[in-house]
Amino acid sequence: MLLLYAILAALTVSAASFVGLIFLFSDKQMHSRRLHMLLALAAGAMIGNAVLHLLPHAFSLEPAWHNPAPIVEVMKEPATGDHDHHGDGDHDHPQVVPSAGHSHAAHGESGLYASVLLILGMLGFYGFDLAIQRCNRETNPDCKSGEEAGTGKIGGVSSEGWLVLIGDGVENFLDGFVIGASFLLGVPAGIAATVTIFIHEIPLELGDYAVLRHAGFSRGKALLANFASGSVSVLGVLVSIFLGSIVPWFTFAATPIAAGAFIYIASSILVPKLRRECADGNGLLYFGMSVLGVGAMALILLLE
Repeated sequence: MLLLYAILAALTVSAASFVGLIFLFSDKQMHSRRLHMLLALAAGAMIGNAVLHLLPHAFSLEPAWHNPAPIVEVMKEPATGDHDHHGDGDHDHPQVVPSAGHSHAAHGESGLYASVLLILGMLGFYGFDLAIQRCNRETNPDCKSGEEAGTGKIGGVSSEGWLVLIGDGVENFLDGFVIGASFLLGVPAGIAATVTIFIHEIPLELGDYAVLRHAGFSRGKALLANFASGSVSVLGVLVSIFLGSIVPWFTFAATPIAAGAFIYIASSILVPKLRRECADGNGLLYFGMSVLGVGAMALILLLE
């Protein structure tokens, strides 16, 4: 029964991906300025999510990574009130007693390993982005060089669309992992974590929908792709409940990688696109939307 509750909670969070429905019955083509405003919102939300939520969570998990015994308890922070970007308590870092001797715990407290994984996440998505562009040049010999060559497409969809789906899928997996761990501590704890994650996902999913539309997805396909990415949280629930105690380091490794993915997508793909659109005289508006995206992530952090 507990597993059923956790899966239903994950599906509820996945439903946030349908926030794009508010645009489904609007104009046939999303207005250019409105789309760019949502892209700016997405850029701010992605950076805010990475810096304010995912990275602090990774730093809090790192000391326990060097002392495996308590790490399962650290990963279940949402229900215990310790720092977790999906929890509903305060944000103090968990106090984990390091192993005796000089071990790597001292370095762990500085966030060294989380920082390395963050860089690996950025480099990995950078490489994937370049691979998509190279594939596009090989399959389309007439592809122009310069800025237009930087919009490599697979199946008619630009690289940022696929990158967003992968990055969002990783984070949704982590969301499901947290939901599963919370329900293991009790139904009330699981419900609290689910509500927090759902609120957190709304601005992110809205931005993701805008990115997918801009990348070349149709309205219906953008909604379905977003929901498919969100449904990965169900897999996270299953892993959390069945394998969480066997591979407790997984969350620590995946969290900074997801943060690196979002930082790369926002800073290397979305922001350059917005800079090129500043000629329409709406640069200040786009900047304000990005600030709003960061502010939304900060507000959620304060409300947790």
